Amino acid sequence: MMKADKIIALAAVVGRAAMTSCGKKSADGAQSDSIIVAETDSVAEVDLSVPVVMDTIALKYSCDDGRFLVDVKVQYPLTGPDVLVDSLRAYIAQELGASNKKVDLRDGDAVVRVYYDSLLTNMKAEYDDMREELGGEDDGFFSMSDERTIAKSYETEKIITIEDCGSVYAGGAHPLSFAGAASFDRRTGKRLGTWIFKNLKSKELRNEILRGLREYFEVKKNEELADILLGVDYRNIPMPSTDPYFLKDGLVFIYGQYEIAPYACGMPQFTIPYSRLEPLLKEEVLELVK
Repeated sequence: MMKADKIIALAAVVGRAAMTSCGKKSADGAQSDSIIVAETDSVAEVDLSVPVVMDTIALKYSCDDGRFLVDVKVQYPLTGPDVLVDSLRAYIAQELGASNKKVDLRDGDAVVRVYYDSLLTNMKAEYDDMREELGGEDDGFFSMSDERTIAKSYETEKIITIEDCGSVYAGGAHPLSFAGAASFDRRTGKRLGTWIFKNLKSKELRNEILRGLREYFEVKKNEELADILLGVDYRNIPMPSTDPYFLKDGLVFIYGQYEIAPYACGMPQFTIPYSRLEPLLKEEVLELVK
């Protein structure tokens, strides 16, 4: 059986590599200096009817009858409006830790390979170390896996959303799952972060979040919700650590495992329909969902 400190250390190593999408982004979607940003004077030239064509890049390694698994699938932008494709490539490269490497962002295979090779190398070293510690014996319990998918999930003439989800298992009682997404203005390539709201601290927005959480947990009163939440006061409910994102039926909010509730509660999520968003969103953002 693995030592507890080794399990924790291994989970930290794998988690850092796999869960870059779970961190809070800046309000305006700002990226590092290596990332191409949209120029406002090019907005009028964008043909919004042109869809973004994605290339699926899949890399997988498995051994020991599947007890060790790395499985990465990424849809990478091939063609589309230039200003948008540049932003999407830059976002994916940043999420995969390739934005600070000497990688041509036009080469999706190279961008994904940076992440995959690093993840595989680190995981394999830890896995071999664990097997050596076990004396080469298979205890019927120990296994490791890291699975991640980045893919386009929603696109209109005005908005495109890229989802990022997966799971990591590095020993212990259960895997750690993660999910999130980023939405972009197709005309400008600008990321639609929390700046889309008129007021992040407004009572109306907080009431919508509480309404969504009550629906997820199937309770009717905030006091019942308070009994479920973990280390969170419902009267000061926080925004999720990942930005809300746009899908067909509305704006999606998703909290990570352990973020506001115990592991058994999964990843609490809900959708605010566009019909209820008018008092919450800035006018320029409402134009994108009309």
